[in-house]
Amino acid sequence: MIKEFAVDPGLLTNWERFRYLTEKFGVANGRLISRYPKRWAKMVYDGLEGVSDMDRLRIVEKLAEIEQKLLVRVCKWEDSDDWLTNSERENAARAFQAIIGCKNPRGHDHVLVYDNLDEGNSLWNAKTELRVERTAEALSSAVAPLLRISRHVVFIDPYFEPDKDKFDNLVRTVGAFLKACLVGRFESCRLDKVWFYTRSQNIPDFERKSRERLSQVIPDGMVLKVTRCEERIGGQGFHNRYILTDRGRPDSPDRGGVKFPWGLDEGKPGQKDVINLLQPSVVEELWSDYCGKDPAFEMAAPFDIVGTRKIK
Repeated sequence: MIKEFAVDPGLLTNWERFRYLTEKFGVANGRLISRYPKRWAKMVYDGLEGVSDMDRLRIVEKLAEIEQKLLVRVCKWEDSDDWLTNSERENAARAFQAIIGCKNPRGHDHVLVYDNLDEGNSLWNAKTELRVERTAEALSSAVAPLLRISRHVVFIDPYFEPDKDKFDNLVRTVGAFLKACLVGRFESCRLDKVWFYTRSQNIPDFERKSRERLSQVIPDGMVLKVTRCEERIGGQGFHNRYILTDRGRPDSPDRGGVKFPWGLDEGKPGQKDVINLLQPSVVEELWSDYCGKDPAFEMAAPFDIVGTRKIK
């Protein structure tokens, strides 16, 4: 659902192009700009010579806020070649969704010329809603790009019932989601917290049963915190299922969210669900309900489940 685009820093030295492109990116839009190369932002700054003072001021101000729309990429770079040549070479090694350039002199299939950008182009079009099979592999693959760039991952599902046989359906997807948090993650992006919020239920030996059935699918050493939430009279109900994430600093959060109408567990063979990216304002409200200083529910004390699964 979230795609990585290489964007020629030379395109962002014009205010109108800068504004158009940056408005099209962000987690909620399903697009992130590859920080390619690592000094990508500096290349934009360096290209501002000759730009009018007003446009330069506007670009510099907005560029300071663009961190939340960038995706770190460990890559190779040849100083003897220009940005487009390097990008085409990098794409051959590990493909971008597309390369947005000023021109396409070699007729490369993955290069989109800025002047020809169109939502009807399959490479540029971003799906913020996706119909996906309700299998652990398909569900986790759909959100993997978001999970591996997030520092704080929150799972929300009322049906966390370790005393039921069908709990195995949730166990499989939780294992797949948590593996997706780690595979392809960059060392510079640390995974700090993983929480699971569920509704309060009277299940005997809830903690013991949860540990017994989940520890073997949680990556070795990872800690999954489980919190039970009780609805307040006249307050918010607990029904919908989400994954919420926070990839920024506490003083500058960049939160994303995905809604799973049917649930975070696997379904019956052949079943599909329509999952969708949430708008920032909605994510903020949900984050406040579950993770804020004044949550919408009565929260039981969390307990930890430490993983033992070896991830290759």
